[in-house]
Amino acid sequence: MIHLGVDLGERRVGVAVSDPEGRVAVPSGVVERRDGGDLADLIRPWLETYEVGVVVVGVPVRTDGTHGIEAREACAEAADLGLRLGLPVKTFDERFTSRIVHDAAVKSGVTARSRRGRIDDKAAAVMLQGYLDSSRDD
Repeated sequence: MIHLGVDLGERRVGVAVSDPEGRVAVPSGVVERRDGGDLADLIRPWLETYEVGVVVVGVPVRTDGTHGIEAREACAEAADLGLRLGLPVKTFDERFTSRIVHDAAVKSGVTARSRRGRIDDKAAAVMLQGYLDSSRDD
């Protein structure tokens, strides 16, 4: 089953998809979120392209494991998304995903200007890979 990973942001939403076996996540794109942007509409192109069985929304959990306002908003948006799409929507801790991708880009020599707006789908892939790895029935 294909999983769609979503990294929410105020300005951009990063998207990643898994392979059909749900083993590997890959970055798939970034969409601009203008005027709040309806999440269902923003990810609809992926739903029309892939046979998505589950959507996984990243939740920015605090380092102490608690949920702040951003995490509560992400959970609420995920719940609404599930109702609107009629698909299972899961949430997963996305702590440090953007930092991991940012640090890897810096180490690779990617300039700050080149990084801008290009790490969101990679962060979604890191988050989705974490979900896939943690939910595997090995």
